Amino acid sequence: MTYVLLKVKLIKLYCNRQTPCFFLLGVASGIPFLLTLSTLAFWLTESGVTPTVIGLFTLATLPYSIKFLWAPFLDRFALSFSDDRHKNFKLLGTIAQIGLVASTFLLGALNPAQHLFALAFAAFLLSFFAATLDIIIDTLRVELVDIKRNGAVAAIESIGFRFGMFISGAGALYLAYLYDWKTAYWIMGGIELLGIPALWFIPIENRDVVIKPFTSFYHMLRESFTALYKETPFIYLVLFVFTFKIADTVLSAMSAPFLHDLGFNKIEYADITKAFGIPFMIIGGLVAGYLIHQMGCLLIIAVSLFLQAVSCLLFLIQSWVGHDISILMVTIGVESFASGMAATAFIAMVSMFCKTPFSAGHFTFLYAIGSLSRVIVSSVSGFGASLFGWSYLFFITTLITIPSFYFLIQLKRLSTIQETDLIKKANE
Repeated sequence: MTYVLLKVKLIKLYCNRQTPCFFLLGVASGIPFLLTLSTLAFWLTESGVTPTVIGLFTLATLPYSIKFLWAPFLDRFALSFSDDRHKNFKLLGTIAQIGLVASTFLLGALNPAQHLFALAFAAFLLSFFAATLDIIIDTLRVELVDIKRNGAVAAIESIGFRFGMFISGAGALYLAYLYDWKTAYWIMGGIELLGIPALWFIPIENRDVVIKPFTSFYHMLRESFTALYKETPFIYLVLFVFTFKIADTVLSAMSAPFLHDLGFNKIEYADITKAFGIPFMIIGGLVAGYLIHQMGCLLIIAVSLFLQAVSCLLFLIQSWVGHDISILMVTIGVESFASGMAATAFIAMVSMFCKTPFSAGHFTFLYAIGSLSRVIVSSVSGFGASLFGWSYLFFITTLITIPSFYFLIQLKRLSTIQETDLIKKANE
């Protein structure tokens, strides 16, 4: 009987009109990500471009890191076209997706050997429109999804994003092998079009959005910062966002060289970390979405943080055990599950602190802090491994979760957001 009730709850939570919309938007958002990174790098390598130049091509993805700079402009423009803010955001999203598809087609039509600079510009445009679409999707999810289902929708969107990455990663490479790079990129662009109808068919659940007019853009920016700074425990929020996924980042960035040093070959690495690990990551995201719905976001954030610490300790044990497939399956299973939970819980938590009509600016600013942490930690984790060794690196990373727990406790204590009251209100 308990199993039947749980199954019914899961069906009600995940099977609704918003689920396919945000899944397809996640796919449309995930496809461009690798088209400007590993897939493009493989194409450039095959075309004889030097590793130095390929490294410089990563600068084309800069819009993903600085999208918080123009997110407030989208908030402002969404108040300019008409009185329907969400219809305006859907219009902006349509424009972004048309630009996204056009940039993908342009990228596929160019020859790296003959049009290297034009290719870099097309990749930059693709990243810009993809980053803009990310802003719009996150804003609509924050404002249109009922608070009690925000975690579930975040999980679905995250799964769609990973599925899009799989399409533009393995899928694009298979297409390029069977046909050519132009065909591969143009098919990717065609799939991205699925995001346009998904955008317009998102049903509105949260109808309590209050929009007030602003006399100027400066006025709106000032109000936006004031709302985030004064209505949230700002310092603890920023510190927690910066530190929350440090452990997850270290494990993701260092797992390949670590396992290589232990003697695992490419097939073993692919089988365990990808074929075995990715399903656990998806399950972790879905479980987090359900638990957030049942128990609230901040509690699940704490659980995710605890599982990240456990994952670090398992990597520490793996460093002692060495080449052992059975232990690696446990290590990767827990780490992947924790990573999936953390990704969903993080998106849901950041969404809690976004204030309408500043959702685009608030979400993108907070998310950018997490991205900055990822870049910094990824760049220094290899140095830490060389300096301290694998065992000490994973032990130190485990200890780093302790300040995150402290920041979370302070965040919960000082937060003006009464999450329980909000969930009760949503259930009324």
